[in-house]
Amino acid sequence: MARLTPSEKTELDNFPKDERFLSCDTGSEAERLIVLHSLKDKGYIRFKGNQDHFQFFELVKK
Repeated sequence: MARLTPSEKTELDNFPKDERFLSCDTGSEAERLIVLHSLKDKGYIRFKGNQDHFQFFELVKK
């Protein structure tokens, strides 16, 4: 498994414990979206889709 950057570790720690999905606003959270997609590429989360200007992700493993 690839090593995580500090930003990726923080984002995984901030993933909601009681929610299945995490949403990210594509307009105002561009930097966070980059981190989430890098976590997706490393296999930690799944991209679940778009709705309006939000993208949704699901935690796979920590």
